Parts: sequence; structure tokens; C-alpha cells
Amino acid sequence: MPTTSPLFDVLDGITRGVQASPRAQRLVSGIAMSVQFHPAEKDSDCYLAIAAGKIATGRGKHPKPSVTVSGAQADLIEIVEGRKDITYMLSQGKVRTSGDYYHGIDLSRIALAIRQTLAAK
Repeated sequence: MPTTSPLFDVLDGITRGVQASPRAQRLVSGIAMSVQFHPAEKDSDCYLAIAAGKIATGRGKHPKPSVTVSGAQADLIEIVEGRKDITYMLSQGKVRTSGDYYHGIDLSRIALAIRQTLAAK
């Protein structure tokens, strides 16, 4: 497993931002989902888990992801930063999902809301 992964670094930054912002914490309070990211780049899998108002990231495989999103790391970063909607990226063939498709759709909505909330600090 690499010591650095741009996708993990972005997810970790989002997680830290949410943990430091009561307003952002309220955004995730009613959400329960775990998103496994499977970048095309070798050994760079990571995940984002949201449950009971808590958000966490991890390297490697989540034990029970609700959705897995696969694609190039740069494309996955655009989704988690809220710069590109996952439905657009799916329609362009840039990413694929397996598992609960609607959690993938929720990911884009949540990512954009978090980005906007953290930017408004």
C-alpha cells in the first residue's frame, strides 16, 4: 500500500473539515453509507464511511461498502470534491459503480454540500 494517495488525502481533508465544523457535521447527521473507492491506480483503494453523524476515511478495503466507485483517481477526486457529478461521470463512462447505485448518487450531493459548507466558513 503506498504511503501517499491523492484520493485518500482529499478524503482525509474532507473528513477533518467535517469533524471541525458543527455545520458540516449536521449535513452528515442523518446519513448512513460507506463508499469504497477503487482507483485504477494500483494499491490505492480507500473508503469513506458515514454513520451516526460521524465521518471516517480509511485505506484499503471497507469490510461492507454500500457502494463501490471505480475509475481513474483524478476522476474520483473530482467527484469527492464536488466538482463533477457522479451521474455525469457515469454517463461519460469515466467511473463505474457496484452496489447501491443511489448511495453513489448521494455521494455527489453530499460532497457538493460539504464543499460549499466548508468554503463558507
